[in-house]
Amino acid sequence: MLERGLAVLLALAMVTSGCIGVPSSDGELDEASVEATDPAGAFTGPVEPGELSQPVHELDRMVETFLPTHDGTQIHTAEYHPNASGETPVVIQLSPYFGNLDAEPQAQHGSYWTQVLVERGYTVVHASVRGTGYSEGCFQLGGEDEIQDAHDIVKHYHEADWSNGNVSMIGISYPGTTPWQAAITDPPGLKTVVPMQGISDMYRYDHVDGASYTHGPAFPTYYTALVDWTLVPGNAEGPQHLLPPLDAFCPGAADRIEKGYETMAVGTHDEFWDEREYEAQLDQVDVPVFLVHGFQDWNVDPDNGVPLVDDLPANSKTWIGQWEHNIPFANTYNEDWSRHDWNMTMVAWFDRWLKGVDNGVTEREPVLVQDDAGHWYRADTWPPEDREPRQLFLAGDGRLMDEAPPSEVRRMAKDPSNAATEAPTDAEQARGPESLRFTSDPLAEDTLVTGRPTLSLDVAIDQPDGHLVADLYDEDAEDGPKWLGHAILNLAHRQTRDARTPVPQDQFVSVEMQFFPMNSFVPEDHRLRLELRPEAPDWIHPSPFSPTYEVQLGGEDPAQLSFTDLDDPGFEPAPERGQVPWST
Repeated sequence: MLERGLAVLLALAMVTSGCIGVPSSDGELDEASVEATDPAGAFTGPVEPGELSQPVHELDRMVETFLPTHDGTQIHTAEYHPNASGETPVVIQLSPYFGNLDAEPQAQHGSYWTQVLVERGYTVVHASVRGTGYSEGCFQLGGEDEIQDAHDIVKHYHEADWSNGNVSMIGISYPGTTPWQAAITDPPGLKTVVPMQGISDMYRYDHVDGASYTHGPAFPTYYTALVDWTLVPGNAEGPQHLLPPLDAFCPGAADRIEKGYETMAVGTHDEFWDEREYEAQLDQVDVPVFLVHGFQDWNVDPDNGVPLVDDLPANSKTWIGQWEHNIPFANTYNEDWSRHDWNMTMVAWFDRWLKGVDNGVTEREPVLVQDDAGHWYRADTWPPEDREPRQLFLAGDGRLMDEAPPSEVRRMAKDPSNAATEAPTDAEQARGPESLRFTSDPLAEDTLVTGRPTLSLDVAIDQPDGHLVADLYDEDAEDGPKWLGHAILNLAHRQTRDARTPVPQDQFVSVEMQFFPMNSFVPEDHRLRLELRPEAPDWIHPSPFSPTYEVQLGGEDPAQLSFTDLDDPGFEPAPERGQVPWST
């Protein structure tokens, strides 16, 4: 039964980890495998001579190595070398998926990068995170030794005698997280990083402002089992296939597992999460970053990565599109919105920073962003800095108004029985409904709700804690509501996620809720609708408390929704197949 359960976990990993293409069993790159997985076929399109590295190389050799790191732990790598003369630049994918999910280096996950880059004269390296695959050590879920490993691996390939000394790191999901680890340690030779759908703050992968996602408490357990399912120190002979007795667990493994459930109970961002908050060290990143993330990625939610856009180093670039946990050329949210130019843009980026080609890839506005109607536009910052926020006030009659309404208090409550089929008692009716709705007048013009809207209000509860959830909708009379995004808060963490402050019972406290990043096009004559509720069971574990909520509307400090409204950003069409938009 145990082995069967692990097999299920492995199957799930294959679905979710972004496996895109594989080399053939003899180690030769299989052109057909990449063509089949890139429906856009962008990297095969025509380009102007000299603008882009051409696919004129073949795989020369694959070399497996074990690299000693700072504490002596050996990290397993597989190097894919092109048949190019002279020294070559290096692109690394540091991943926990190699080996355990694909046992042989010839069948490793990241072969998409290998296919596209090796044939253009880059050496691609697949490195297994410590404690995973064939690497030694204990998996740390992004801890300090893993961070230092990223530094050591980059330094090694900067100094390799066949390397031109210029190194980058790229990946998606967890392999899109490790580029942040490398960047904050500033290793010699690191010229750029490309984090795609990566985690910039591990706490926010599992939790949000004191509330725990439904996967949150179990994540350190099942994920450790997924990528290092021996839970014992790795060794050069490769993954084991049986779980050990408890006394053989890696040091710290039990603590990491316990931490998920502890944080679910208290919601606190503590030293464990501090160690894994890479974005807090963004000021130490000195290399250009090509940041890629999706507004519809609810695996690594858009509050990872996307809020960092305006704080990236000089010469950085950002693509934020309406895709899920995807590479831009394969948009599963809307296949028609796939970016046919992704592969060429990626190669152009590496040509600029690893080969020194002055190709103009950094000359356009640094941010390319898509709204949820499919429109693309470019910007110098995101969200725009020169726009005054727009306010809509919550009124007791259920309206969202341009002017502050008269003072009024509205009630709501979480049904403690969760028995929707039972008629509420008189006492339950007195506590109020399970949600409060507020709807605007029809919009006078097309509106682009962009950035991270905020909701400010005063609330009182009759218990020491509870959740508060706000959902924002685009409401159309014909098609009904379209969900735009949400904000979630554990009220005991209203001041900071770093500490709990119990709510004084039956006293109003001021809270500010921040919505997840959005870029939502709301057409003229549609309405905005805001809904407040105590819980979001599809997203978060419910609070053990079931308070009655009183929400202060109007008055001296009125409840209000604030958002950036962008009128006309200058939409541009997505490129057709074979175009090179970064040069136009």
